[in-house]
Amino acid sequence: MSPQADINEDVSIVVLTHNRKDCVLDCIRSIMALRHSKYEVIVVDNGSTDRTSEEIAHLFPTVKVVRSEINLGAAKGRNIGCQHAKYRLIMFVDDDVVLDQDVLNYLVTGMQYYPNVGVVAPKSFEYNNPSRLVSNGCDINRISGRIRGELLRNAKGGLVKPFFEVHTVSSACILVRKDVYEMVGGFDELFNIVYDDVDFCLRVKEAGFRVLVASKAKIWHKSFLPTDLPFLRMLGIRSPRRVYHIMRNKALIIERYSNAIQLVIFLLVFHPFYCLFHSFVAMRYRKIDMLRNVLSGFLSGLLLIRRARSGRPTPLTP
Repeated sequence: MSPQADINEDVSIVVLTHNRKDCVLDCIRSIMALRHSKYEVIVVDNGSTDRTSEEIAHLFPTVKVVRSEINLGAAKGRNIGCQHAKYRLIMFVDDDVVLDQDVLNYLVTGMQYYPNVGVVAPKSFEYNNPSRLVSNGCDINRISGRIRGELLRNAKGGLVKPFFEVHTVSSACILVRKDVYEMVGGFDELFNIVYDDVDFCLRVKEAGFRVLVASKAKIWHKSFLPTDLPFLRMLGIRSPRRVYHIMRNKALIIERYSNAIQLVIFLLVFHPFYCLFHSFVAMRYRKIDMLRNVLSGFLSGLLLIRRARSGRPTPLTP
């Protein structure tokens, strides 16, 4: 049975895509099947060259397509989509996500029922293994920068609570109050991709709002392309560009949210370890472009920390 939600609560749905035409079309089909009364759909086409915009316009004429000529990154793409959103609630969705028909109703219910909520997210399952839970909220280790899953910490007395609070959630699918989004300044475009969702949720919590997961809300995340190498898939690496931002942004998130002792341990132990480990993986798979980006991300992370500690402004880099 579909959960009870206010049918008058309109939602703006913002989908970000880049050269994943088939994925985003599947995503939009699942959006169109939602059991929710009123919503608008905005697709931000982040510089696709595979005729994504044309295909969406042809198949889904009610969907608003906002096209950029270049790939602006995930954070800036979401911010652009939000500028076109009309309603109080905004659901951000990645293009490689398929939504359950009731997911939006559950998320809206959580937003309405609980006080001081800024973000509500669903549980995420693996698309190719639909019963495998892959994301249930997460936390970040403030010494290593490693993201840890909450798993089943929401269980209490053998029962799963309908909504439970977490530290952060993945931005693969999140419902956000627009006023909270504006209050914290949206997604920080300095991150570009990777850790932008962690930073956003931590700023939401610092502003005094809660981040929840809805136990019955479900999505299926494709996460990785069929061509991904298994070991690289396990590390969350899809491209040289992504590994650059993993190295760089891990340092940035530690600088922002860790104390001085935690930062020193990260710089002396974990940052060099990640650099050596990812460099070894790159050489093992003969990925020279990946190796270059590991080293570049390592050095860029050190530069960001130095700039932040010296009080100098940090330029937006791709």
